[in-house]
Amino acid sequence: MNDQNKNNIREGLAKIALAIYVLLTIATCAGVWNFCEEPAVKVMAGLLFACNAVVVVKLWKKSDPETK
Repeated sequence: MNDQNKNNIREGLAKIALAIYVLLTIATCAGVWNFCEEPAVKVMAGLLFACNAVVVVKLWKKSDPETK
């Protein structure tokens, strides 16, 4: 296995991990927004969602070889 294949596998695994992270974030925030009565908790879940979105976009760009 050459270095290019190893890099492709590493990038693919990083993107799969980010996709799983995004799905968990969406499921958690949806659960909070749908079943929690407290408005402050809903606002904090929204802020967490936005922060996670920023992190995921930055990590996705970092794992993409064309944008390095």
